[in-house]
Amino acid sequence: MPFDWELVDGRIVVKGQPRLWHNDVRDGIADALKAARTKPCRVLSEQCVMVDEQNVVKPDVIVFDPRNLDYFEVECIPTSHLTLVVEVVSPVSRQVDRVSKHEYWLNADTLTYIPAPIHPVHHGKLITELPFPVEIDLAALVGF
Repeated sequence: MPFDWELVDGRIVVKGQPRLWHNDVRDGIADALKAARTKPCRVLSEQCVMVDEQNVVKPDVIVFDPRNLDYFEVECIPTSHLTLVVEVVSPVSRQVDRVSKHEYWLNADTLTYIPAPIHPVHHGKLITELPFPVEIDLAALVGF
């Protein structure tokens, strides 16, 4: 079975092969973000992110500002360049996805990050203005 890994809180966390629905949802979200993006933002799937020396993660989708990055040399996108990070929560990785990785929201008024609510809140549609206006019909994307 193929696998990948992340460094979470200084521990190597082995990630198994994602299920078909996970990849379909991930790609659908990435496609919607790519279609809505404005310059200079770029969208990538499964790109390494260097949070700090104890945390190197590979979110499902990221939106980032590529300016001042050496595209030919950079391996992990620094958090200072991120504008949106998406993690598709899988039943087999729910603990790591929701607890160990943590979730923060950008407060649009103060432009500071705040802890997200404890329970998932993205149902039906994901609508956001940051980093650019986008609306994603999650129910249609998931298909049930």
